[in-house]
Amino acid sequence: MNKVINGKRYDTKKARLIGERSEGQGWTDFSYWFENLYQKKTGEFFLHCGGGPNSKYGYSDGNRFGSDEKIEPLTIDEAKKWCEILLDADEYEDIFGDLEETDENCQQYSFLCPVSILDNLKKKKNETNITVTELIIKALRKSGY
Repeated sequence: MNKVINGKRYDTKKARLIGERSEGQGWTDFSYWFENLYQKKTGEFFLHCGGGPNSKYGYSDGNRFGSDEKIEPLTIDEAKKWCEILLDADEYEDIFGDLEETDENCQQYSFLCPVSILDNLKKKKNETNITVTELIIKALRKSGY
């Protein structure tokens, strides 16, 4: 599916499929629904979702009921909640970063990072056993922040 929403392209063929979930026996089941989570190259998340007339994605126009399919852009927090249901901790960390707690008073913040930098951070993490979060904090402090 390929849609433009608020001036942004959401294309299931160009985005990375993160996970899938569904309920029911397919489109012949009026209660059937599906949700496929994707991540764009920009880091944005979206659902390709749909379902039968009796599902949460069905519709009614007063006299008729029908099936529907759509794209729903998600915030990072919405994508995280969706992933908590479906993914294990390792898969979750691969997408959103380390879950380790720090001793400092910290606030969570999400940002887009070039893949090459993220790959280098993951490599450094494996070499040093220092979390990606701690590596970023060290780099920021070294830069004077």
